[in-house]
Amino acid sequence: MRSFKRSIALLAIFAPACAFAHHGTRFILAVEYDMVRQPFFFLNSTFSHFQDGDSLLMEPAVVLPIGRDGLSEFEVHAHIEKEGAEALRHEATGFEFRHHFIKGKGWNLAGALEYETTEKNVEEPNNWTGTLIVGKTDSRGIFLINFLENQEAEHGAKLQPGYRLAYSPTPTGPMDYSIEAQGDLIKHGSHELAFGIEGHLNPNMMVKFGIGFGLNSDSPRYAIHLGLVHALAPIKE
Repeated sequence: MRSFKRSIALLAIFAPACAFAHHGTRFILAVEYDMVRQPFFFLNSTFSHFQDGDSLLMEPAVVLPIGRDGLSEFEVHAHIEKEGAEALRHEATGFEFRHHFIKGKGWNLAGALEYETTEKNVEEPNNWTGTLIVGKTDSRGIFLINFLENQEAEHGAKLQPGYRLAYSPTPTGPMDYSIEAQGDLIKHGSHELAFGIEGHLNPNMMVKFGIGFGLNSDSPRYAIHLGLVHALAPIKE
């Protein structure tokens, strides 16, 4: 408990400059195909600096296993955001179901479906997001591809496709690192290249730090990512 409190305090130091967003246990951007086998609490973060201002995004999340086979999980998260000089506010609540369809030593396949309900004082409508997760783990490390489709929950809304890529070599100690990218699969979309470091404070807790760089004029000039992953029950193998 003391180490957990120290970790919260450490992240709170960065709170004025960073916000949080859940994207999985091992990576700062990409979602893995492996599902949790015990409840987890996530507190991950992103601060983005654009040419015309800054943005903060916070999504504290609780992820729960479904069943005992380790193939499914359910997530509830809050979407809290700050744009420019606006006040930080809760804008939406998301509910997401993920399932591992093909599991093995070779290529793996998983999928996720999220529905996000926006608050009454938010102009954007509710929205759906579907994610296809393809990846492979071998002796060299883990490689992931996420294909995303986002659509506003209103008649005539267009699909907004996106992607995330990630690679992390097999760890040789308590510290991991990752090379990741994310962006929009549309004309004039945003694209970001990021480098992450993930470290285990103990078997049940991980902290993450990453820095990203925009690849075109529609991207943030840079982004800072922070995160905390805490297992709410003993880790199961």
